[in-house]
Amino acid sequence: MRALGLAFVLLLPGPLVAQNWSADEQSLIAAIEECWAQAATDSSMEGFLEACRPTDETTYWWTPETTPFSLTSSWVRQARAAWNDVAVAQDLRPLRIQIDGDFGFIFLHGIRIWETPDGTKRTESWRGYEVWKRTSGSWSFYGGMGAPDSLDEPG
Repeated sequence: MRALGLAFVLLLPGPLVAQNWSADEQSLIAAIEECWAQAATDSSMEGFLEACRPTDETTYWWTPETTPFSLTSSWVRQARAAWNDVAVAQDLRPLRIQIDGDFGFIFLHGIRIWETPDGTKRTESWRGYEVWKRTSGSWSFYGGMGAPDSLDEPG
């Protein structure tokens, strides 16, 4: 039981302890955490699209896929609707953030624990780079790419 408690604490979302993030950086981290939390839990993707606020030009490349795709495309909604796994824990760890005017650039490491419909749990560890744009004080997902830590992991 002690190990389970430790594992849960390690999977809480938040920045690395040794980092001191500025107010701008903290606001970007909060936007990203909300965005990816919605992506993990919302099978319709409407909450994700509302939280991330992508534009028609927002493009993401999950590297196991052959090409980048638009985050507002019907393909994203269809892919998520067909994906029956439920996230039980998620941890996003910002590694480096740069704010340049109204653009935020972030390198991050993510871990998600999913439960399949048959009750099997799987862990997905990935690395990503994202670009966000601040408009009227709110962050919008502008683009990025992510890759699984291991090619053996499901994409």
